[in-house]
Parts: sequence; C-alpha cells; structure tokens
Amino acid sequence: VRCKPCSRSLIGERQKGHVYYRCHTKGCPTKGLREETIDAAIQDQFAPFVFTEQDVADMRVLLQELQEQNEDTVAEQDRASALQLEAVRARQSRLVDAYLDGVMDKGTFEAKKRELLIEERTIEDAIADRRSGQAAADNLEKLELLLTLSLSYKLGKPDEKREMLRKTTSNLYAHGKYIGVTLKSPYHQAMNWTNLSSGAPLRDRPRTRKSRLKKLVELIFGHDSDSGVLHHDDENQQDAHGDAS
Repeated sequence: VRCKPCSRSLIGERQKGHVYYRCHTKGCPTKGLREETIDAAIQDQFAPFVFTEQDVADMRVLLQELQEQNEDTVAEQDRASALQLEAVRARQSRLVDAYLDGVMDKGTFEAKKRELLIEERTIEDAIADRRSGQAAADNLEKLELLLTLSLSYKLGKPDEKREMLRKTTSNLYAHGKYIGVTLKSPYHQAMNWTNLSSGAPLRDRPRTRKSRLKKLVELIFGHDSDSGVLHHDDENQQDAHGDAS
C-alpha cells in the first residue's frame, strides 16, 4: 500500500493484536489504517464479480470460440498493439512535459509514470505472448480469475491474496482514511462496461444476457467486436474505498 500524498510505501506495525499501516512522513494525514479496513476495501472492489454456474459455462465456451477465430488475426492484433504503444509513449512524453512545466507535483508524476510503465509493459508482453502461443493459456487464466475473484479473495490465504492483487490491480493507495484500489486491464474495463456494480449475477433476458457475457469474454480476450482492439481508458478506472473510523 502506498501513501498517495508522499508516494511512499506504508509501514505495517502490530499493536494490540492488530496490524496498522501508517505513513511516517511528518505531517502526513495517512495514519492508523487497520489491515482489516484495507482488506475490506479490496473485497468491496472485487464483490461485483459474481456469476452463476450457467454464466461460467457459457463464458468458457465463448472464450474457446474466440480463440479458434483468432488463429488468423495475430498480425492484425500486433498492429493494434503497436498503435497502443505509440499512444502510451505519447502520454509518457506529455507527462514528462507537464512535470517539467510545474503542472504537477513529484508524487503525482511518479504515480502516473508508474501506471503508464505498467500499461506499456502489459502491451509489450501481450505481443510477445501472441508470438509464443502463451496468449491462449493466459486468456483462460484471466477468465477463471475473473469468474472466481470475489470468493477466492474473500477465502484466500495472505500469500494467495497478494498474488491476486498482483495480477488484478495496478495501484493500491491510501490518503488519510481513504483507500483506493485501481484495477488492471481487463478487469477495470469489465467493471466499467457492465452493470456488475449491483453485485448480482447476470439474469437478463437470454439474448441480452448472452450479449453481456460475450462482451465480458471479449474484454478478457483483448478486443471488442466493434473495433477489434482493446480500449484503454485509465481515467474511467473505478476506485474502492474504506473508512477506518
């Protein structure tokens, strides 16, 4: 967990049987966050990802169909990824300019820089995986993680929870009593696109339900049916927050 104002890692300290995280920068408002409060904020972020057994079965079939259709489109995906890389690197350049011009402070600059580097690496890894044949296995792993994320995190052991956070989040931060959780792609797109915030399984009319499931699988797969590419939109990422009071 990082302190948003200071961009420093919070330090955990055990007191009276509980672990409290605090920033040790003098005057910083981020102090006294209990480990349970941070964990609850993460659970709140993962809670909407709930699916019925039929949803799970249908999404697995849809993923298999998409992967079979994708065998002849690797070159097209690579071209799309090249455009995404170009866009990310342009944003990196604008970020540096904004910092040098004094538009943002160092903490904000470092946080945004870190997010862009993660996004750049994710795109580069996707290109390499497609060429190695690893993409199909990774897509299945992402789908299975999405389908079980809420319950798996709730019941997971500490090391399992850390691994889930590594795979699904790009930023976990605190500002005072506020706790923010930023999801990685494709999980934040899945959250933004659907109405999963209700926390209820998808029980729409059959045609609408199938369409939504297909959209979710396409997000996992790395493209959508309208454009054939994945859209990254960091500004629309959702945060979860908790209150330690």
